[in-house]
Amino acid sequence: LRQYLESSGGSGAPAERLEPSWKPAGVVFPVVWVGVVAPLRALASSAVYGTSTGRLNEAHLNDPVLLWLVLHLCLGDTWNTVNNVERRTGAA
Repeated sequence: LRQYLESSGGSGAPAERLEPSWKPAGVVFPVVWVGVVAPLRALASSAVYGTSTGRLNEAHLNDPVLLWLVLHLCLGDTWNTVNNVERRTGAA
């Protein structure tokens, strides 16, 4: 803890973020995100909605279950943007 605080100047935030050596190149991220994560989100949304309401094929998109899931995903995306894109670690 002492080493961490000394490297951060006592502010509690590290001077620079340590990243793993196996981190993929930046061009890989959009491909993986669109190709893997987006379909998984759609599948998870369908599974949650179908299981909780039992009316998957009735096209009720304005349902509280889906709206809560969308809110959850939006908050997660905002958190990732603040921490990983803008690197405002003090805001977290």
